[in-house]
Amino acid sequence: MNLKGIVLTNEILNEEELFIFGVGLVGRLFFRYMKKHNKAPQGFIISNSHDAPEILWGIRVFDTKSVVNKDAKIVVSLLPESQAGVIESLLSQGFRNIYCPDEKFIQKMRLELIPEKDQFASQKLRISELAGNIKNLTNCLLVSDYIKKSLLTPSCVYIDTKTFLSSDEKRYDNILLFLPDWSFSLEEMVEKATGLSDNVYLSIRSRYMRNGSYDLLAQIKRKGFIITKYRYFYRPEWEYENDDVLLVIKKGNLDSFCENLMCNGCGLCANICPQHAITVTTDSVGNCKPTIDKDKCIHCNRCIKSCPVINDKKEQLSELGSDGCFAYMAKDSYRMKSSSGAAFAVLADAFFKAGDYVCGASWTDNYSVKHIVTNDPDQLDLIRKSKYVRSDISDVFETIKELATNGKKVLFSGCPCQVMAVKTYLGE
Repeated sequence: MNLKGIVLTNEILNEEELFIFGVGLVGRLFFRYMKKHNKAPQGFIISNSHDAPEILWGIRVFDTKSVVNKDAKIVVSLLPESQAGVIESLLSQGFRNIYCPDEKFIQKMRLELIPEKDQFASQKLRISELAGNIKNLTNCLLVSDYIKKSLLTPSCVYIDTKTFLSSDEKRYDNILLFLPDWSFSLEEMVEKATGLSDNVYLSIRSRYMRNGSYDLLAQIKRKGFIITKYRYFYRPEWEYENDDVLLVIKKGNLDSFCENLMCNGCGLCANICPQHAITVTTDSVGNCKPTIDKDKCIHCNRCIKSCPVINDKKEQLSELGSDGCFAYMAKDSYRMKSSSGAAFAVLADAFFKAGDYVCGASWTDNYSVKHIVTNDPDQLDLIRKSKYVRSDISDVFETIKELATNGKKVLFSGCPCQVMAVKTYLGE
């Protein structure tokens, strides 16, 4: 047996000595599925480190050491990506009959347990939310394996995930990835979708956005795309208890630039625009967003090319090497006035003594935070200590560049996105 276990089928329901490993989302789903088929497990199994009641839903709860018969049938009721570790542990304890539900069997249980009207209502909500962001449904591709056929629109081409991944490279104005077959890689789906369209719409479980070594946001940035719409909604326990996320992903260009929800408000675009066509404003909840004056814009795309959110800068950061992370704790005279180890205060002090400059975050009179540039040691108290709100750096770009051009050194302290913005503005 490999670490994928035996694929679960309905035949397992007829086994007498059957245990369900796990009492979480999939465990509850499989228990309800057994009840619908007038079956019941002999017990639930939990790992030795868990603390659980002796009886759950009228069924006895065991730990693995309490199950004497190593030939008992054990259903590892976990999501596919979480099964391997449990299988390995059970095998090491001598268990020989280990069954695992794959994504298709989990979907089968859901579709059988969830009333038809509830399935339809849930899908209709998500489809209408996504489709509401599409201006024209012609030349639109919908990739799905579980959508209700009555929700399909005649103007939209519909194919399943397997066909999509193996199909020709035809381009579409819009591509919707909606309830695909999760036995395929989300990374592979997004990679192909962003290669065939500038507008991609996703309906996925939120936990798939960052799963193991995969990071959806990193992939979106690497492809030069941005997120323009983002919405969570929660499905109740009877509908496979989970939180889903709806994403609208667009190619980073002048048409989508100001819609970017990933924008960190660094202000680099406004400072780098040769026509001064971009202004950065703050909305009602404190988020800073750019606005482009189309009458001034000459479509040079410098804002797009320089944006640290749209452009993946990992290759530049890798130049630091593997030794770019350090731990430091200053002496008490520094730390008592600082946050954490006071590394910034020590470095700032050294720059001041050398006649150079320091740029850091300072509180303003209206309780906001703004970066300032100074060579006055008496102002160190203004820029030391952490400020857990966004800092406005828009006014320091030109000052830092002018100082650097005149041979002065400037120590800049800020968030990684702000550091990258300053580095990009300065160039070589």
